[in-house]
Amino acid sequence: MSSVAQALGISDDGIIQIISAYLNLLVLDIFSYGLYTMVFLYTLLQIAARSADKWPTQRVILTVILCVIWALATFNMGIAWNSLIVAFITHGQSQNSILGSITGYGDENWPMSRLVRNVTADTGVAVNAILADLINVWRCWELYNRSYVVAGLPMLCVLFGFVSHICNMVATYSVGPADSDTLSQIDWNIVYYSVTASTNVLTTFLIILRILSVGGLKSARTYRGLLEILIESAFLYTAIYSVYLALFIRDAYLPYYSITASYVYGLVNAATALAPTMIIGRVMSGEARPNDSWTRSSLPPMGSTMRSLAESIRFSSFRPVRTQNTATTGQASLAGEENVCAGGDAVRGHARVHVGSDAENREGAEVV
Repeated sequence: MSSVAQALGISDDGIIQIISAYLNLLVLDIFSYGLYTMVFLYTLLQIAARSADKWPTQRVILTVILCVIWALATFNMGIAWNSLIVAFITHGQSQNSILGSITGYGDENWPMSRLVRNVTADTGVAVNAILADLINVWRCWELYNRSYVVAGLPMLCVLFGFVSHICNMVATYSVGPADSDTLSQIDWNIVYYSVTASTNVLTTFLIILRILSVGGLKSARTYRGLLEILIESAFLYTAIYSVYLALFIRDAYLPYYSITASYVYGLVNAATALAPTMIIGRVMSGEARPNDSWTRSSLPPMGSTMRSLAESIRFSSFRPVRTQNTATTGQASLAGEENVCAGGDAVRGHARVHVGSDAENREGAEVV
């Protein structure tokens, strides 16, 4: 065993697995970045094809946000590529040196190049995550008739996530002793990922609830309706982030590089940039519902939404109801006919009574 592996408690087979996972993770990052770049260029093409006099301010803001997300994703991709070169070229003399470069073990003095690279990479990932969360909150705000009450709680989660990330960076890259620092006593990574996952779950739930309340469950059974739910709510991004949070908490206190969580983290980086881009692309290309369709809906945010879902879930069979009504109507008709017949007989009986009375009157007159 090598010295780094002995210090981290990793076997020789574990070293090979960690190095292979690190290399495969970069390949996955490159593939997902290429897919994201194609979606980004297509979104810009759709924005450019739209009329310039429609939503001029919104077009500019959304275009700037898209460009910032793409620039940060490209910058992070360059940092990951540089880390690969440093690990396999600069420190590629042995498996021990490659493992030390990947895990960062043995860098007690924190070289300035590595410190700047890690700080900028963490900042870029966090800014992209915050922008993605803000896009989700903005879409939730639009779907609920621009209700600040509905968007208030997700927005507070975004702000708290931003604060927790700053605390995490201060605790990670602080120069002073770790024991004397109060921030270092808390695992801010878990706090940050938990708050971000909570924001995603909350906005996804609210958006799906709103789409189903307006379109009904029938819309979810069609291809376009399913795409609307998956894209508008960023469902895949939320699902991937939730899985990564569970794996991160499980492997948070491992002394070495987590292999399983590393693959999911590569998908998280791609989904963080891809989800807001697809939402903006859908809105700007005209595939999303018009804003007035959400405004025309008089459903309040939560109570009537659940009531609408309950009504759409209630499946009723109309044919037996019509048969029952028909039978009831037939019975009523028969009863009416019987009443008519009875009434006719009564009228005829009444007439006979009157006729008998007239005959008796004539007989009485003759006697007199």
